[in-house]
Amino acid sequence: MSEGSEWLKSHPEKHREYQRRYAEKNREALRRKADKWDKEHPDRHKARSTRYSQSHREDRKASAHRLYVANKELSRINKRNRRARIRNTSGTIKKKEWEVVLLLFGNKCLKCGSTDNLTMDHVIPLSLGGSHTVDNVQPLCFDCNRKKSATIADYRVRD
Repeated sequence: MSEGSEWLKSHPEKHREYQRRYAEKNREALRRKADKWDKEHPDRHKARSTRYSQSHREDRKASAHRLYVANKELSRINKRNRRARIRNTSGTIKKKEWEVVLLLFGNKCLKCGSTDNLTMDHVIPLSLGGSHTVDNVQPLCFDCNRKKSATIADYRVRD
């Protein structure tokens, strides 16, 4: 290792200060030099930035997916709340509130009694002006919720 590189490793803040002062004094010359390099190598800069943005995008996508997998139910609730906000309906439902509704109805579908794939169903659908509040939701399995579609059906009270 040379003396210069040893000095750089042992005095990084002094080196950074030197570079900052040099850049201030020679701002125009450095800008001309960078412009000249860009003109001589137009594709290299673009390829490098594209490669970076592509890998960065993939990293962010993978990170978001890991977060979703780790918190599926919370992600679903946030998605429902966002959908309700977009439709300008009143209310939001928190994860704890939804868990209380599930416990209240025995963690089962109110139509068929299944305990698999339970979803939040709006008694009065948001598309028909229903609110996104706890008193307007019921647990239905995915199949029953899909069959109900955008109709008003209250399975919470049975005779």
